[in-house]
Amino acid sequence: EAGSRGWESLPNANAAPRPRSLGPRLPARLPASTLQPPVAMAPKSEDAGTAAKRARRSAVDLQAQTDDTRVRAIVPMVPPAILMEDLPSSPELQQCVAESRAAIKAILSGEDDRVLIVAGPCTVHDPAATLDYAAKLAKLAQRHSRDVLVVMRLNFRKPSRTSDCWQGFLHDPHHDGSYAINHGLSVARSLMLRVVSLGLAVGTTFHDTLQPQFFADLVAWLWVAPHATASHVHHELSSGLSMPVAFCDRGGGGADFDSADAEWRSVLHALRTSRMPHAFLSVSKQGVAGIVHTNGNSDVHAVVGGTGVLERARAASKELASINLSQRVLIDCCDAGGVGASDAQTRKQVETCTQVAAAIGEGEEALCGVLLKSFLLSGKQSLPLGKPSAGVAAGYGSGYHGGGGQSEGDAPPPAVYGLSVTGACIDWSRTADLVQRLADAVRHRRSNLRSAGRGTGGVARMASAQANGACYTESNSATDNLRVKAIQPLLPPACLVGELPCPAATADAIAAVRTEIGSLLTNARKGKVGGRLLVVVGPPVVHDAQAALEFAGRLRTAAKRHEKELLLVMCASFERPRAGAGWKGLVNDPGLDGSLRINHGLRVARSLLLSLANLGLPTATEFVDTIMPQYLADLTSYSAYSQATASPYLMTELASGLSMPVGVRVATELPEKADAAATAAAAERTAERLMVALRSAREPHVFLSVSKENLAGIVHTDGNETVHAVLVGDIAHNATAAKLAEAGLPAAPIVDCALEPSGDTDGSTLAAQRELVARVVGGIQMGSPIAGVFLPAFLLEGGQQLVPGRKLQYGISVGGECFGWAETAAILESLAAAVRARK
Repeated sequence: EAGSRGWESLPNANAAPRPRSLGPRLPARLPASTLQPPVAMAPKSEDAGTAAKRARRSAVDLQAQTDDTRVRAIVPMVPPAILMEDLPSSPELQQCVAESRAAIKAILSGEDDRVLIVAGPCTVHDPAATLDYAAKLAKLAQRHSRDVLVVMRLNFRKPSRTSDCWQGFLHDPHHDGSYAINHGLSVARSLMLRVVSLGLAVGTTFHDTLQPQFFADLVAWLWVAPHATASHVHHELSSGLSMPVAFCDRGGGGADFDSADAEWRSVLHALRTSRMPHAFLSVSKQGVAGIVHTNGNSDVHAVVGGTGVLERARAASKELASINLSQRVLIDCCDAGGVGASDAQTRKQVETCTQVAAAIGEGEEALCGVLLKSFLLSGKQSLPLGKPSAGVAAGYGSGYHGGGGQSEGDAPPPAVYGLSVTGACIDWSRTADLVQRLADAVRHRRSNLRSAGRGTGGVARMASAQANGACYTESNSATDNLRVKAIQPLLPPACLVGELPCPAATADAIAAVRTEIGSLLTNARKGKVGGRLLVVVGPPVVHDAQAALEFAGRLRTAAKRHEKELLLVMCASFERPRAGAGWKGLVNDPGLDGSLRINHGLRVARSLLLSLANLGLPTATEFVDTIMPQYLADLTSYSAYSQATASPYLMTELASGLSMPVGVRVATELPEKADAAATAAAAERTAERLMVALRSAREPHVFLSVSKENLAGIVHTDGNETVHAVLVGDIAHNATAAKLAEAGLPAAPIVDCALEPSGDTDGSTLAAQRELVARVVGGIQMGSPIAGVFLPAFLLEGGQQLVPGRKLQYGISVGGECFGWAETAAILESLAAAVRARK
C-alpha cells in the first residue's frame, strides 16, 4: 500500500529514537533527530532477541529489493598478503626494483643522460613466449646499459568496451571467458618475479585501486592509459604509488577526448593532482577494505604520442617547464601512427622511433625515452577464444593455483607463438636495431655535450642514481607502499547498512521510482516523450546536510505541485571528481577541514539519504569508484557519471552492475564561430563516444571491488539496460540524438544545464546556464525529444569557494554555480508548462 501511494506518504509515526552509540556524529548545528530514518517498533509480545532476529531478516530481505540487483555474484579473491607469501620477492629483487626506480627518476630529472626504453608486447597473453622475449631483452639491456635503461612492458589487463572481447590475461588467463581471476593474479605475479630475476625493470598499468596491492612491489615504472588520464580515481591512486608514473597524451587521437587541447589539459591536471596527498578507498594487504592516505607522487611525468609527435613533445616540454613540472617527456611510438593496418602501424612505429633517435643524436634534451610495442614476431593476430567448462562457468572461475578454465581437450586452436593478440608489435630484429640506434644517439649526444663543456657522462650519473636508491626505506618492504602514509580501517558496508537500515516503504518507493525512470527512458528509446519529464535538481555536491534538508523540504512541495508533469529527483552527490587538492566532498571530508574522517562521512551521507527518503524525495548520487556503491546504492534511485572525470572502462563496468538507471555524461566541444560542418563533426564524435559507452554498460562485466563484509572480491554483473545519454549543454543536441536513434539507443538524451565554471566571478557561468535553460524550455514546448534535465540549484544563488579560515555562507553551493530557490521554482513552473504544451 505504501508503494502504491508513492514517496509522499512514507510512514514515520512509529519512528523510534536510535541509541546514541549507533547514531552518526552529525554536524553540530544539525539536530540528530532530523536525520533519523523511520524504524518500525517491534510487537510488544516479542522478546528483545526475537525482535532483533526479525529486524535482521527484514533488513536483508528489503536490501535485496534495491541493492545489487544486477550483480550475479561476488566471489572470493585471494588476499594480496597470501599471494605475496606464496610468491615472495627477495631482498635482492627488491634492491633491483629500487635501483631501477631511482635510475628512472634520475633520467626524468636529467641527472642521468641515458634514454629510457619501455618495450614489450601490447598485452601479455602467453607467459612462455613472454619469458622467451624477456630473456632476449635482458641480454640486449645489459649490452647497452651504459647508454639506455630498458624497462619491459608487462600489461596484463586489456580493458574492452564489449563483453565478447578478451579482457586480458589477469581477468581471463585461459582465454575462454571463465574469468579465473585468482589464477590470473598468481600467474601474473609469478611472471613478474621471473622477469625481475633476469635483471629487467618492469613497467605496467593498473586498471583500478586494488591491483597495486598484488604487484606494486615488483614494478619500477607505471603508465596511466590515455582513456584514464582524466580519471579522478587514477589521480588519487598515482599519488600513493611508489614508482614513477606517466600520464599519456595521444594528441586527441582517441575516442575519449573531443580535441587535442582537451586531452593535454587533462594530462596537466593529472600531473598537478597526483603530486598532492589524497585519501581514497581500496583494500589492505589482508584483502580488507580500508582508507588509503597518500603522500603525493613527485615522480609523475608526461608521455606524448599521436601525429606530429616531435613538435608536440617540444611544445609540451616548454609548457611543463613554465609551470615547474618535469619537462622531460617520453615519446609513445606505438600511438604515433594512429589506427590502421597492422603492417602500417609497425612501420610507423619504426619511423617514429628512428626520428626520435635522430633528434636525440642532434642534442635534443627534452626527449628522455620511448615506448615500443614489441614482441617476437611482427604484427598481430586474433585470439581464438574458447568456452569455459561447465564447472568453471558455474563457479565464475574462482580457482586459485591453476583452478578454472578448460581442459586440454576443449581448448581452442593454438595462437601463433610469439605474435601479439591485441596491438600490432614490431618483431625482435627491429627491436634490437632500434635499441642500438637509440644507444648510438645517446653516445653522440653525450660526446657533443662533453665537447661543449656540458655533462658528466652516463656512468657517473647512473652510479649517483643507484646510490639514491637508499631513499626507498619507508616501509618493511623496500619497494612497496612507499608513498602510503597509512591504510586506516574502513567501516564495513554491512555494518553501516545494519546501523542505518532502509525501511520497507523506502525500499518500495525507490524500486518504484527506478522503474518509472526506466520506463521514461524506454519510451524515449522508442521516440515517445509524452510522459513526465525527469528533472534532477540540486547542488552539484552536498557540503551542508542541514541546508540540503531545507532545500529538500522546498523541493518536496514543488514535486507535489508538478507531479503530473515532472518527476523530480534531488541531486545528492557526496564526491567532487575534479577537486584536485581542494575539498573532496562530504564523504571524504565531512568536517570540511582536511581531517578526512571518511567513516564519519559515510554515516552522514547515508543518514542524509534516508532523511531525504523520509521527506518523500528520490535521490540521484554520482559514484566515482567501485566501492562507494556498497554503502549508498540501495538508497539511490538514479546515478550518472562524467566521462570527463572518470575512466570510461572502469565506469562502464561499474554501471553494468548498478541497480538503478545510469546516465553517461558527455560534453560536446566546439571551436568559436564553428560552421555547420564543424558542428556536425562534433556531434559525430559525441555520438560515437556515447554509443561505445552505452553499448558496453548494457553487457555483463567482471571487475574487482569489495563485498558487503569489506572483503576484496570479484564482481560479476548482468549488464544495465537502463543506461542512457546525458549531454552537457545543447550543442548539436538534435544531431547527436539522431545518431543515437540510428544505433537503436535512447534517442531522447537528458540535458545537463550545469556548465563548467568559467573561472570568472562576474556571474558569466550562471548567465550561460540561464540562457541554456531558456533554450531547453523552448525546445520542449516545440516538441523536442528531451527526456530529462539536470538543474543546478540550491537555497541561494551563485557559488562560493571553500577557503581555510573563512566561514561559508549558508545555502550557497561550493561545487559550482547554482540557481537560487526563487529562480528554481520559476524554472520548474516553466518546465511543467512546457511539458503540458508538448503533450
